[in-house]
Amino acid sequence: MTTFGYTGDGSSWTGSIPSLSANKYYLSERAKPLSISLRARFVAGVKIKYAIYDTSPITAEPDTLLAYTEEWTQTTMEGWKTLNIVWRKQTWLPPGYYWLTFLNSPNFDHRINPTGGISRERTYDYGDFPDPYGTPDFYLGDQVCIYCTYDLPPEIKVSEGSEFTALMNAFRRGFKGNPSFDVTHSALLLGDRDTTTGWYSKNYSESTIQMIIIQKESQSMALKMGYYVNLDALGLTIDTVKVYDLITDIFNRTWEVESVKPIIVGDTVKYFKCDLKEMPLYE
Repeated sequence: MTTFGYTGDGSSWTGSIPSLSANKYYLSERAKPLSISLRARFVAGVKIKYAIYDTSPITAEPDTLLAYTEEWTQTTMEGWKTLNIVWRKQTWLPPGYYWLTFLNSPNFDHRINPTGGISRERTYDYGDFPDPYGTPDFYLGDQVCIYCTYDLPPEIKVSEGSEFTALMNAFRRGFKGNPSFDVTHSALLLGDRDTTTGWYSKNYSESTIQMIIIQKESQSMALKMGYYVNLDALGLTIDTVKVYDLITDIFNRTWEVESVKPIIVGDTVKYFKCDLKEMPLYE
């Protein structure tokens, strides 16, 4: 099992009125959330439950309810309390920023670092989780001691490439000469976290891979294969790429990977189909 969030012990206690406390953390890989844990001073009789919200692409604030846990009526204790997730809007979460959230009734303290995080609070009576989250009443920099435990997708065998080689050869037969499908793959690596915004700096690791890129203008080529160019281009590759990676072709055009779908036969991935968005101003 793997986690995302903050698993440290924190440095101080802070009190919680009846509130909906959302705390922003980055999930680096596709995951199935299983449980959420919070470090707190629990008081007998107080109720608590946890949830996950996604991040609004417009405001970067907590937005849609994605999952929530069982409810727990507290006993007097201090430490980590783990609750199992009992409802999910979707089984798998893609990489990205999520808000690990708890909802409590009164008389409750939880553990934090007072700086280095991004948290939001709504004054909210205990009950069902709102969906969407709504407008926060407080914008805080707390790093709350809360984390999510998740499971990874089952390992899938990837073909040695004979099918993809045949696919490239089929494309080459339609052109004069021997066109190259070599592209530069810039894999996204997250750097240091900004102490003010909470966002991670972007770094890239470059390598050369092979990818067939079919632009929107050549839609008929994709249709012959049973595919549709949804964005600016469609990419087919045997190499592993991830969402937000960059692809640069021999004409120095750069594309951002928006989605990756494995083409699977039996228990083996034959190749990956990627939706690509051109970045005309990228340098």
